[in-house]
Amino acid sequence: MKLTIATFNIQNKYKVKRYSGVDSYGDHTKELVDFISSNNIDIIGLQELTSNYKQRLLKKICNKYKVVGKYRFTRIGNIIPYIKKYNESNSIITNKKIIKSKTIHIPFFGGIPRILTIAYILVDNYKVRVINTHLENRSQKSRDRQLKYIEKIIKKEDIYTILMGDFNTITNNNSFDMFITKLNDLGYKRVEMNKPTHRIKHLPIDHIFIPNGWEVVNIKNPNINSKMSDHKPIIVEVII
Repeated sequence: MKLTIATFNIQNKYKVKRYSGVDSYGDHTKELVDFISSNNIDIIGLQELTSNYKQRLLKKICNKYKVVGKYRFTRIGNIIPYIKKYNESNSIITNKKIIKSKTIHIPFFGGIPRILTIAYILVDNYKVRVINTHLENRSQKSRDRQLKYIEKIIKKEDIYTILMGDFNTITNNNSFDMFITKLNDLGYKRVEMNKPTHRIKHLPIDHIFIPNGWEVVNIKNPNINSKMSDHKPIIVEVII
């Protein structure tokens, strides 16, 4: 069967007071829902999704889609004003049946805590684990620990897994190249998208990993409304 997977850092515009997906350029929640539906996306991982944005998104998204993923500071972070603007979730949105989900913290040194969301879903008769994350953008040491932590999670279960997110690193980084090799040894391949996914840095820092046995039939890196985010999404169509 064919499955369409995507990852997209939608950008937390925390300088916009109580950013809810709406700014002077329009309603980005509507644009996001249109993007998901028009591309027939089955599973998408979003990074930098704030509580205000999520509340508006839930009102617009079609009933056939479910959204899971808790925040880095839990619910308390949605109350304290200073923390709230950094209280993002790495949510997973899917039109498939969700069996269960959880959000866990991953290692970091100071700065803002980092998390990943795991959802177990049913794709026909297959149980699939989806992992969505957003890694450290400054400390290489911290990002290295996060990559090792994710590798351990992948190893824990013998189950089809999709790993996606904003890794804040590129393939010629030694640590990330080693991570790609280790995941390949575990039976997973990186989707070969090497075009820039960050509009300002002009670097491919967003990635998707899928089982080696899945056939990639199409990869897209659409240049959608630049005001919605400083990233470009990755969309991959696979046959399981």
